[in-house]
This record gives sequence, structure tokens and C-alpha cells, in this order.
Amino acid sequence: MILYFSSTGNSKFVAEILKMDLQDTAVSLNHIFKNNLKLEFYTETPYVIVCPIYAWRLPRKIETFLKLSLIHISEPTRH
Repeated sequence: MILYFSSTGNSKFVAEILKMDLQDTAVSLNHIFKNNLKLEFYTETPYVIVCPIYAWRLPRKIETFLKLSLIHISEPTRH
């Protein structure tokens, strides 16, 4: 699952390329923040976070997101 935060569209562009190359899902964190949606995610694939870097740091929204969200990793079922 690709989680992305984009102010100018550059990170969204990168996330969309990764989505196609990895054949995975891309989720806009901008949409989640704007609509105050639940910070809980489930996936069987690795998480990829795409965001800009400001003065050698993650944006504060992303730091807060990483501290407060529930990120679940499910193992694929084996037969």
C-alpha cells in the first residue's frame, strides 16, 4: 500500500508511478487529513510512504500521522 502526501503534486506523481510499477494501491493522505478520516490501514503488501522533505525533515502532518495511525500488516494466507 502506497500512502502519499503531496502539496505541489510531485509526491502524488511519484506515488502513481509506484502504484503502476508495483501493481498496488495508492492512498492520498491529503484526502484523509482533509476529511478527518480514520487513521487505520490493513494490507498484505509492504507499506510505502511518499512525501516531500522539508529542511531535512518529514512534514509535521506525516510525523503526527506515523505516531497516531494504526498500521496493520496481514500475512498472506497460505494453502
